[in-house]
Amino acid sequence: MLLREIPLKLIYMVIVVWTIVTMLFFLIRLSGDPVALLAGEDATPARREEVRQSYGLDEPVFVQYERFVEKAVLLDFGDSFRYRRDAFPFVVDRLRTTLKLAGLAMALTVVVAVPAGILAAIRRGKLSSLVVMLGSLVGQAVPNFWLGIMFIWIFSVQLHWLPSFGDGGIKHLLMPAIALAALPIARQTRLVRSGMLDVLNQDYIRTARSKGLRESVIVYRHAIKNMMLPILALVGLDIAYLVAGSVVIETVFAYPGIGSLLVTSVLARDYPTVQAAVFVISILVVGVNALVDLSYRWLDPRIGVSPV
Repeated sequence: MLLREIPLKLIYMVIVVWTIVTMLFFLIRLSGDPVALLAGEDATPARREEVRQSYGLDEPVFVQYERFVEKAVLLDFGDSFRYRRDAFPFVVDRLRTTLKLAGLAMALTVVVAVPAGILAAIRRGKLSSLVVMLGSLVGQAVPNFWLGIMFIWIFSVQLHWLPSFGDGGIKHLLMPAIALAALPIARQTRLVRSGMLDVLNQDYIRTARSKGLRESVIVYRHAIKNMMLPILALVGLDIAYLVAGSVVIETVFAYPGIGSLLVTSVLARDYPTVQAAVFVISILVVGVNALVDLSYRWLDPRIGVSPV
């Protein structure tokens, strides 16, 4: 039954990504004419017309769209206006850099949020639980760009412990990863706590306690396993958020990932790079969500998976 869902998911992914890229194609052309940037402010009308023709911008927009679709199917988005190189491989290369940042942020999220949420549930009403919940509230309330700026001011400007920009070793990743992970950590901590409290009130947990099982055995062998499904769903959403939402953090830390590339390309009206970047991000986000839906069905066959 699970194998039957895969073709439907693939069709769904194609429709969603095609819709996103199509909307972007027309919307980005409303942002302004890139010819002035390509030819220069002092270019003559003849030079501007020459540049327009060389990039195919003199054709009707629907003719441009038809040509775009024909090439996009082959993963050919043309050459970047700004960087003068094939846009798609360039974007994929930047994606690898972003995945390093997102991977570390996701690891921090799981390592911090799951134990913190479990602690807050099993010690409900005590000081440690209140501290954890207060921390999660602050994590959800504080904007990550402000947190990133504070990190730079404290650890780079004042203490000189960590570099404030660029891509290099683990030191370059620490501050942006923590700032990026703040919201997912706070959100997952609250969800883990809620799920654990719900499971701990189930009849089979009370039965296990009546048999004299130790609390640690009840928590780690019975409770955690049965509250992981909702956590899995949020992990999938957080992976998508960490990649697509890296735009702000990469801009704050001048981190050379796909997010900062997208911002630069939008400002430069670099159509090929913007279209390639949004295409790659869309594939990643939609693909992760499809995998989460299918993994639900694999972990619990009683759960039906809809094609959408």
